[in-house]
Amino acid sequence: QKSNYHCQSNCKHILLPIMGEKSKRKSSEKDSSKVAKKSKTTVDSTGEELSSSAQKRQLKKERQSHRRHAETVTEAKVLWNKLRVKSNTPDDTKELMEQVMSLIRGKVNEIALQHDASRVIQAAVQFGNEDQRKELLKEICAESAAGLAELSKIQYAHFCCLKFIKYCARDQECVKMMIKGFKGSIPKLAVHSVGSRVLESIFLNLPAKATMALKQELYGPHFSLFVQDLKSTPTLKSNLDSATSETQKEAAIKFVKDILSKGMTKSFFGYTYFQDLLAEFMEVADADEIRTMASSIVDHSIHLLSTRTGTRVVAACAAYGTPKDRKRICKSLKGYT
Repeated sequence: QKSNYHCQSNCKHILLPIMGEKSKRKSSEKDSSKVAKKSKTTVDSTGEELSSSAQKRQLKKERQSHRRHAETVTEAKVLWNKLRVKSNTPDDTKELMEQVMSLIRGKVNEIALQHDASRVIQAAVQFGNEDQRKELLKEICAESAAGLAELSKIQYAHFCCLKFIKYCARDQECVKMMIKGFKGSIPKLAVHSVGSRVLESIFLNLPAKATMALKQELYGPHFSLFVQDLKSTPTLKSNLDSATSETQKEAAIKFVKDILSKGMTKSFFGYTYFQDLLAEFMEVADADEIRTMASSIVDHSIHLLSTRTGTRVVAACAAYGTPKDRKRICKSLKGYT
């Protein structure tokens, strides 16, 4: 036992200086790394050290220089800053727009996808004349048949689509191009988190006669593919009345129900097209179907009560729902009544 004790004490005496040497080495390594970091500070062309914010800006410029059409985008952004000034005269705006168009011509689709450059396309649509807007729209639609529909699903590019819908709604030729560009993509846009905003703008801003064919797509492929000349705005009830078999009716109800269930999971209750579709479904659905759907709707009653069709949906939920659903409707209105 004594010999073991002496061995342990001797080991401690040997290990202590070794541990001390290791800690000294670590501290010296840290000091040397700090010196190395200090020596890595970037220096500009004049030989002065750059601040941390200046270094970040420099890195950002380097990253942006590797993007597609980097030089064009940089020049276009300078013009965009001048173009959006409120004190510009009509002549100034016209001159700036000619410069912008010469830069972005032939590159609209690629530029619209970039988060900072898409503002240039938006400004070109907003401040340009009818011919310039037509030219931009033709270039996007010429890229592919569903060019507008694809841009509508992209986070930054969909703002360009919103501008086209807002500023080209009175031009018949532009409206035809937009309808053609969105045709066949309406069911997907109806349940898309970004594309739903564009679809809402389509139904609110474009003429009702022009959007009839687009609305018909919400009721299933059979009614949209074999559609005849529509004399009035289509509804789910009118399509079910014109159906030739029970399978067509069941397919249409199932198709609408799928759109509604996906939209409810993403809380699209504030969109007018979604409220209209809900009201149309409530009109043809039986009591059991309304009762099962009411549990997902009642908590959003405050959003639905802002429109006439939404109010009909809440009334149907109150009429056919359970007492618990009615209680939840009253609870959702708390603080607003």
